[in-house]
Amino acid sequence: MLGALSRGSRVLATTHDVEPQSLLPERFGMCHFTANPEVAGFFEFRLRPGPCAEGNALRM
Repeated sequence: MLGALSRGSRVLATTHDVEPQSLLPERFGMCHFTANPEVAGFFEFRLRPGPCAEGNALRM
């Protein structure tokens, strides 16, 4: 479905589930946020390149 939506448009999709990342075509770029215990509130609002390596929603 994201493939069809992305034809001629920019699409931003978010999820807390890391498994669907492997299903995306190579033309999709991936970015992620990470949790950092040294940051007040435990969440660093800094977009990082690449796929997410771990699901952190439950931990937070």
